[in-house]
This record gives sequence, C-alpha cells and structure tokens, in this order.
Amino acid sequence: MHTRVADRCRPLLTAVLLCGFVTHGQADTDTQLEEAATQARAGNFAPAWCIWQVLSEAGNPEAKFHLGWLYRNGHGVAVDEERARSLWEQAAAQGHGEAQMALATLYALKDSAIHDPARAVEWYTAAATQGFDDALLILLTYADEGDPVAADAVAGLIRGGQAGRPVSVTVDAANVRAGPSGEATVLVTLPVDTRVLRLEVRDPWWRVWMPETGAMGWMHQSLFR
Repeated sequence: MHTRVADRCRPLLTAVLLCGFVTHGQADTDTQLEEAATQARAGNFAPAWCIWQVLSEAGNPEAKFHLGWLYRNGHGVAVDEERARSLWEQAAAQGHGEAQMALATLYALKDSAIHDPARAVEWYTAAATQGFDDALLILLTYADEGDPVAADAVAGLIRGGQAGRPVSVTVDAANVRAGPSGEATVLVTLPVDTRVLRLEVRDPWWRVWMPETGAMGWMHQSLFR
C-alpha cells in the first residue's frame, strides 16, 4: 500500500521540482516544451502539467494548447471542457493553428456543452487560412450539407489564395461532374489548358473550382498534368 501511494506521489514531487526549475528560467522555452511533451508521452502528466501551466501563464500558446488537451481528456486532472475551451481560445487568438483546429472541433461536437456550429466554422476557417488541409475539407463537407456560412468561408479562402492548387487540363475535352463518379451529371466540359484549382482529392477524383464561373465540380485526375 505505502509503495503504491509513493508511486502515485512521485510524479507530483517531480512536478514541484520542475516548477521551480521552470520558474527560475534555467532552460529556454523550447527545451521546457520538449521536456513537458516527453513527460506526457511517458504518462507522467503531473510534471507535464506543471511545465505547461507555468509557460501558459507566461503567455506561450503552445503550452496553452497542450494544457487544454490535458483538461479536455482528463489526463492527470479532472475533465474540464470549459477550461480546455478557454485555453484553446487564448492560443487560437494568438494564431496557434492546432489550437484553432481543436477549438473548432470542440464547437462542432453535438454533444459538447458549448456546441456552436457558427463558431466551429469561424475557427476551421482560421485554421484553413494557415494551411490546415483537414480544416478546408471539413468546410467543404459543411458546404455540401447546405451550410451557407461554410460555403462563403470556402469561397473567401479561394479568393484570398489560401485554398486550392492550380492545375491544368491536358486533354481536348475534360468533363466536370457533379460528384466523384463517372456516372455523375456532367456540369461543363473544359478545353485543353484550362486552369482550375484543386481543392480536394478522393482518388482518383479531384474536387476543383473553376475561376471563370466560380463553380465547383469533380474531375478525374487523369485529365491533368
């Protein structure tokens, strides 16, 4: 019994020592963040919490992001969704892309106490702006489901040059279809050398955006170079 109690207490004692270490600034921030990540991967959440807590209070967004995950999942602390949201809000506002993704997902969860689809779209858009492809795919899915805010967000990302990879048609007549299938309705046929933006890949189909019309559709990847 005493041995087990000691084993449970040892991480806390380590955390106290590490807190003093971090507070006195005897290592740079990157080293401290790596130490916290190493402790967390080993399941030593108390020392990880301690390091991230100190750095979070100092304003570090990376620490806020990881600390939020501890509270969201109950690793070494009681599950606290509101605390996780607050930390991710702070980090996301500082431009931390992973925090923006985590926050968007939290708002998107239907069983979350803070379920808010509009806020989810807001933060997925912010993450997509920073190049998070998963965020763009989620926004495209929302748009497919009839969400006008998500559709506007995707259009804004495209117009701002923050979404889409330019590709060119290499055949004389390339069909743009309504869905990723050879049986889907043909929306338009494009001539050779037409440039479009590739938004999504579902092998062997690409979702594309056509600059001349502002419309989206699907094209087989064999039609491009």
